[in-house]
Parts: sequence; C-alpha cells; structure tokens
Amino acid sequence: MEMQTVMKAKCLNLRDVTIRIPRFPMCGRNSAIESQKQPCNLMKAGQPIGAELLANAAEFRPIAKCLAQRRFAAHQGRCGGGRNVVHHALANDALKVEDDHKMKFNAARILAVVSAFFAFPALGLAAGGQPVNWGVGLQDSVTPVQDFIVNFHYYLVWIITAITLFVLGLLIYVMWRFNAKANPVPSKTTHNSLIEVLWTIVPVLILAGIAIPSFKLLYMERNIPKGDMTIKVIGNPSWNWTYEYPDLGVNDDKSAKVSFTAYLLPEDKAKAAGVSYLLAADVPMVVPVGKVVKLIVTADPEGIIHAWTMPSFGINIAAIPGRLNEDWFQVTREGIYNGQCSELCGVQHAYMPIEVWAVSEDKYKAWSELELKQPKPDELNAFLKTIRPAAAKVATN
Repeated sequence: MEMQTVMKAKCLNLRDVTIRIPRFPMCGRNSAIESQKQPCNLMKAGQPIGAELLANAAEFRPIAKCLAQRRFAAHQGRCGGGRNVVHHALANDALKVEDDHKMKFNAARILAVVSAFFAFPALGLAAGGQPVNWGVGLQDSVTPVQDFIVNFHYYLVWIITAITLFVLGLLIYVMWRFNAKANPVPSKTTHNSLIEVLWTIVPVLILAGIAIPSFKLLYMERNIPKGDMTIKVIGNPSWNWTYEYPDLGVNDDKSAKVSFTAYLLPEDKAKAAGVSYLLAADVPMVVPVGKVVKLIVTADPEGIIHAWTMPSFGINIAAIPGRLNEDWFQVTREGIYNGQCSELCGVQHAYMPIEVWAVSEDKYKAWSELELKQPKPDELNAFLKTIRPAAAKVATN
C-alpha cells in the first residue's frame, strides 16, 4: 500500500496548494537518490512545483538530481520503478535551483577573497629598499625622481578609477532606463551635437592632463644634472656587477683606483647575517646622502645585455655592450637599498643582486680612504660593519 506525504508549497503562480506525493521504491541505477538510499518521490503529472519548495524541502533535491541525470521528458519520464508521470516543470525548476545555489556559493567565495585582501592591508605594502612577499604597493621613494613617479602613479590611479566608475554608471543606467520593458518604443535619435562635442573634448582634456606631467617626468629623468660624483657600472658576462669610482683617482692606464666587483652573497652567509638571499651582495656600492650621483652604465664588450634596476631610486637602465647609458639619482636618506638585474640575461639572471648603501658624508669619506689603500677582504668587511646603515622601515604609502 502506498504511503502519501502532504506538503504545503508556494507554486510559481503564487498560490498556496496542497501537494500529495506518493512514495515509491528506490530510483533507478546511477542516480543520486540510489547512492543516498532514499525513497524516490514523484509528483503527479501536470503538478506545478515552486522554486521555494525545491530550495527549502530537502526531499526534493535528490529528485532534482535524479531527473536531470535520467533526462526525463515531459509526460514520459519515470524515476526508477515509479509509476506516475512527472511534469517537465519539476526538472526545469530543479535545475534552476541548483544553478542558483552554485552562483550564490561562487559569489560568496569571491567576496570572501576580496574581503580578506582588503582586511589585511599591511600584507600589500612594500618594504623600503627591498620587495616583500605579497607586496602590491611601491617601495619607499628615496630620490626626487621616484617621488615624482609615485605621485604620477597614484594620480593616474584616481583618473582610471573615475573613468571606470563613470562608464559603469552609464551602463547600469542604460540597462535600467532603456530596456525593452521600460522603454518599449525606442528613440530614433541619431545625432546630438552637445554629446558629440563633449565626448570629443573631454577625452582630449583627460589626455592632456596625463601628457603634461608625463613629459615633465621624462624631462626630469633624462635631463642629467651636474653630478657631485660619477660611478661607472659594468654588467659582466659572469652575472655580476663591477663598480668604478673615477673621481677617487685613476691609474696610469686610466683605470679607476677604486674598482671592485660585487657577487651574490652565498645563501649560508646571507642567513647568518640575517639579510635577504638573492638581494644581498658580498660588497655594496656606497654613496653619500644628498649628493647627486651620475651613473654611467654599460656591459662588458664580450658580454650580454643587462639592466641596472633600483626601484627605490626610480632607475631602470640598460647595460649594453659597447654603449654608454647615463642616469642619475640623489638619495635623500640613509639606508640599504636592493635591486636586481631586470633584463633576461641568461641562466644566472636571478643571481645578479644590486646593493647600495647610502651613508653620511663622513662615513663615505672614511670608506673611500680605506678603499684607496686596497684593504684585504677581512679588513674591509670589519669596516663595513661600522658604517652599515640601519635597515629600511616598512613603507607607509
């Protein structure tokens, strides 16, 4: 004898009806209901099923899966051994409910990821002088050029954000105001002089507002001022950097008296010193704070192209064999600043760190005097510990 369950449901036509659901044996093979060991509930032919019932009644979710898997057709489908014919609206409503659940779950997951990102803004800040894990901001600026770059960057961000929100608002308004239901008789307007003038002049003004500061920045970068000192940087084919200080004196063969090659600091020594491996060099390039430093950058004539890059200085300049490139910087505060080669230059491209120490003028003078004496490595390392600047603080921009 069949058992029946009486349930109240709000149908799609918004009427409250009583639905009698016969209980039948298990669903057919390969169905979701069979795996859950639940009886298969079938509606009488032609009986409408509301989305609210399907969403709230747990009994109907296995039915939806069963119907979808077995591809029941209207007035002909049967769930396993059931005897009653099922209306195709049940399958359609069931699939709609399943899709709604998936969309809500995906939306919630995306919202959680975005919320987590903005809930921990400290993770997105770059450290002054070197990159950090999960960093999305710019490193602290310590030169006038990089100050200009940072300001120009955020200036563009505001412009891009305003344009994006404006276009999004227009799209939403058009979809709401001029859809077929709200506006059944479309306008046949083909021209509007005011709008056509505005959408021509406004983009021109925006581009002019971007071009003027960008030209100023370009001029500031490429107009090399008179330097207080000059440093020649050479990218070597053995994936390291050579630094020459011609202002400290030259030999009879016109080579600089102070010249040294900086190699990657081995990993064990980097860990022992508490510095970042792949960013630390065994000897730093030392410069005085507040002085205009002119860089002459090149590469070994028999070598390959490199790029001397220091984010905190706003410098990224190519080192090309047989060519001299110029750049400049003026560090405004003491610190240790790290960069890397940013040109894909071969198998050891990732092992070309750049380390610059910006120290006071007195410390720089003491360092230069020691370098002119050509000290032994142990003596030089012991001296560098005495002039080592404090580590850069975490960025706040």
